[in-house]
Amino acid sequence: MCLDSCVLIQNIKNMKKTVINIMVLVVFSLLLYQCEEAPDWSGETDSIAPGTVTNAQVINTAGGAIITYNLPGDNDLLGVKALYSYTTDGEELEAYSSAHTDTIKLEGFPDTETRTVQLIAIDKSKNESEPVIVEIHPLTPPVDMILESVKATEAFGGVYVTWENETEADVGIMLYAKDSTGQYFLDYTYYTDEEEGDYSFRGFDAEATDFRIQVRDRWDNFSEKLDTIITPLFETQLQGMDDDGVDIWSRFGADDGSIYWRGDAPNPRNVSASSGFRKMWDGGTSRLWGSERPGNYLSDFTDEVGNAEVFPIYFTIDLGDSYKLSRHKMWFRQKYECKENAAKSYRIWATNEPPKGMDDFDTKLESLGYWTSWEEVGGTDTWKEDGWTMICDCDGVPPSGATTQEAVTDEDRAYVRENGLEYDILSEYTSTPYRYVRFVVDHNWGNGSILHIGEVEFWGAYAGE
Repeated sequence: MCLDSCVLIQNIKNMKKTVINIMVLVVFSLLLYQCEEAPDWSGETDSIAPGTVTNAQVINTAGGAIITYNLPGDNDLLGVKALYSYTTDGEELEAYSSAHTDTIKLEGFPDTETRTVQLIAIDKSKNESEPVIVEIHPLTPPVDMILESVKATEAFGGVYVTWENETEADVGIMLYAKDSTGQYFLDYTYYTDEEEGDYSFRGFDAEATDFRIQVRDRWDNFSEKLDTIITPLFETQLQGMDDDGVDIWSRFGADDGSIYWRGDAPNPRNVSASSGFRKMWDGGTSRLWGSERPGNYLSDFTDEVGNAEVFPIYFTIDLGDSYKLSRHKMWFRQKYECKENAAKSYRIWATNEPPKGMDDFDTKLESLGYWTSWEEVGGTDTWKEDGWTMICDCDGVPPSGATTQEAVTDEDRAYVRENGLEYDILSEYTSTPYRYVRFVVDHNWGNGSILHIGEVEFWGAYAGE
C-alpha cells in the first residue's frame, strides 16, 4: 500500500516537471521569435493601374442606390471607389468598398433626380483604373415617405403622432408649435428607426394650437412641412391624497383581507395593509412600499399547497373615482434605481366595475385560481375576461437602452432618479374612464420576487371632463 502510494506521488512529480519544461520551452521560443526582424508585409509597389470593374448593375432604393459589379482580376486589388454628389451640382463625395465585396451602397439623397456615379478600382499601390460611369435614380427619400404616412390627433396635454417607416431609416420626427408672436418654434424631436412608430408630444394647454410636423434624417434632409390645428385634451396629474393628507386612492381589499384571496403582494412586516401601501402616492420617493421578504411565496396566501416562489406579482389600486388615464410614471427606491427589487417588466389592467371579493368564491384556493396564473393553485387569470382591459405595457428601459442591471450606467440611474420612467396609456383606451387598476409585475431587475416601489403616478382627467 505504501509502495503504491509512493510510486503514485513520484509519477505526479514527474508529470509536473514535464509540464513546466514544456512551458519554459514555449516561452523561450516566443522570445526568440520576437527578437527576429519583423517581416515586411507592405509588399512592392508599382505604377500599373488595375483593370476596370465590369457588369455594373444598379438597384435604386429610397433615397439611394445599391451598385453591384464584377471586380477586375488584379492580385493587388485594394477595393473600389465611388465618386458622386448628393445634389446634381453639389460637392463631390467618395464611398469605398473593399476587394472582398462586389457592392457599394449609397444613401442620403434628398430627391429623385438622376445622378452620375464613377466607379474606380484602386490597387495597393494607390493606382486607379479608368472610371466606369453608371447612372442612379434614387427613389422617394425616406423623410418624404414617412411624412406621407404621418397622422396627428389630439392627446392629453399635447399631440399624438403616428407614422410608418418602411425602410427603418434613422430619422427625427420634429414638432413645431406657433407661439403668441405667430412664429413656429421647435418643441421636440423624437428620434427613431422603428418600422412603425408613435409618440405623444406633451406640455401644451387645452386650446387650439397651430402645429407643424417635419421629418429629418442624419444627412440633414428635411421633408415638406405638415401643418395642422389641434386642441390638446385637458390633462392633470391625479392626486392620491387630498390637501389634508387624506387618501383618495387606496389598496383595494386591504380592510377585509381579500388581498390575500386575490394574490396581491403582501406588505412589509408590522405595517398595516393600508398605511404601508399609501407610500406609493405620498408625493415623494424617499419612502417606499415593498413586498415582504423573502419574496412572493405561496405561504403568504395559503397553507393548503406547498410553498413556492410565484410569479407574476400582483397588486390592485382603487383610484376612488373614475378617470380617463393618459400616462403613468413609476419611481424607484432611492439608490436602487434599475437594480435588485425595482419593478422592471409589468402591465397595467383597468376596469370601472368593482372587482370580485371573497363572497364571490367558496374557498381561498378557488379565488386564487381566478385571480392569478400560478400553476400551484391552478391559476387561470380568468379575471382578465371579466371587464378588465390591459391599458399599459411597461418594460423599464433607461436612456441607454440597457436591459440588465449590470448594463445600466450611472447616467441612467441619475436620470431615472430625477425623472422616473414614464409610459403612455395605450391610445385606444385614453377616452374610457377607469376606477380600478391592477399591476401585473413579471420581473424585477434582480429576477426575484421582492418588489420595491418609490412612487406611482397617473395623469389624465376626471371622467366628466
